[in-house]
Amino acid sequence: MPRFPSFTLQILHWANRREGGGVEAMVFTWDPYANPYDYHLWTINVEYRCSMLVFLFFVAFSKLTNHVRITSLCIFILCLWYLDAWHENLFILLVLIAVINQVQAAYSASTDSRTTQSRDKQANGSSQNLWRNVLVDYVRTIVILCLLS
Repeated sequence: MPRFPSFTLQILHWANRREGGGVEAMVFTWDPYANPYDYHLWTINVEYRCSMLVFLFFVAFSKLTNHVRITSLCIFILCLWYLDAWHENLFILLVLIAVINQVQAAYSASTDSRTTQSRDKQANGSSQNLWRNVLVDYVRTIVILCLLS
């Protein structure tokens, strides 16, 4: 934090650092250390931007089917990975995990309610669970790779 000899100069420096309406509105800057007065607050603008991205994704894709939603999430994750936007990628990966868990819970609830199924349907359901587990493991691997890179 820059120090000035008088309180007036300190306040004037703080007021000149205001971007977009004030220091509290610095969440729209891409410089994580834009605020010289509170370096530890760099996470606030990252969390705010990523949360807005998650909320906008849910608003935009809420009316679509689960298959389209999961496919668009995977494409979006790959685009974010290519752009090296790891903050946003981690948030969207967590959305993908939540959507997959929601689909798994709905599927298991529907299969639990049906007690009289043929063997063919049960075999098909187990293969679907296998592919869902493979997809969940793939997403977890991507999260770990993002954290390590």
